[in-house]
Amino acid sequence: MDELKNEPIKPKPLITGDDLISLGLNPGPKFKNILSEIFDEQLEGNINSKEKGIKLAKTILSRK
Repeated sequence: MDELKNEPIKPKPLITGDDLISLGLNPGPKFKNILSEIFDEQLEGNINSKEKGIKLAKTILSRK
């Protein structure tokens, strides 16, 4: 139990694969990269809402 005290608490991801599908993206290998990038931004405190996550997903998709 003591070792759990030092573990960082990870929040629930703001964006899921279902959200990417709703943006018109077909499931595939790039899902993991997009979701990972969004989650990293969430952990850094750069996004804090689903709406901001969706906006970031659209930005990422426009770069690809």
